[in-house]
Amino acid sequence: MKRITILLFLLTLAALLYIPFRYEWTTATITQEEGRTYLAQHITELSPEKAVLGGTWYVTDFQFTGNDQGIVWYEDGHIALVADVTFEKKGGALRVKDFLVRK
Repeated sequence: MKRITILLFLLTLAALLYIPFRYEWTTATITQEEGRTYLAQHITELSPEKAVLGGTWYVTDFQFTGNDQGIVWYEDGHIALVADVTFEKKGGALRVKDFLVRK
């Protein structure tokens, strides 16, 4: 009985350790709304430029240019910027792979 319990414990542990690592970041197929929502929530940390005069970055527009790419327009009330963005997914998690502000 003790051996079966240990074996079941080890199998369960192996399965739990395997699940988080079986997904890799891949090209994301997301909706327009998912992209816009993610960018709206994370634009301050994504932008390499700092907001000026106490302003806060907010997204004014987002447009897809491909399954995992888009263009985001954002501003802080004083300056407006445009950036090319590439998304990727791991399991159900979404993140920005590349964020390049246009000059």
